Amino acid sequence: MASLTPPVIWAQREDSLFVTIALENISKPEVQFLENKFTFDGIGGGNDAKYHLDCELYGEIDIEKSKHHLTGRQLQLYIHKKEAGPYWPRMLKQTQKPGWLRIDFDKWRDEDDSDEDGGSNDNKQQDFSQMLQNMGGGMPGGMPGGFGAPTAGMEDLPDSDDDDSDDEKMPDLES
Repeated sequence: MASLTPPVIWAQREDSLFVTIALENISKPEVQFLENKFTFDGIGGGNDAKYHLDCELYGEIDIEKSKHHLTGRQLQLYIHKKEAGPYWPRMLKQTQKPGWLRIDFDKWRDEDDSDEDGGSNDNKQQDFSQMLQNMGGGMPGGMPGGFGAPTAGMEDLPDSDDDDSDDEKMPDLES
């Protein structure tokens, strides 16, 4: 029986990669870290199929510091880069992105982000409210305008109580 390729999501930092094999109910997982690649073999998914993954990475990794953790819904890999430095332009050595590989936007941080943990949700909400106020679309308290609030230039428009040409009585329907 041929092996299937599991779906994989990934993110990175200067010194590491976060790789998630998004496959439920994995049994008998075998993960091997090599100098510039990792392999995965296991049985999982709803159909208990055999899965195989052989990823040749863009750069070298530290085998001793790399590890994996199995949960009921996925296999998480923490892959430590051999040398910390600039972000890799891609996870794999090959330039064409395979269909089974996607970016993990929940863990992704841009290289120039100074806040490693991403900040709290309260800070993000406050920053968003501040942005709205700076753009002129916010009201005091961080509530965006537009919900009943007057908007610049709208006071010159006619009132909605005026008769429109399309307010004519409709003819009765024939039975």
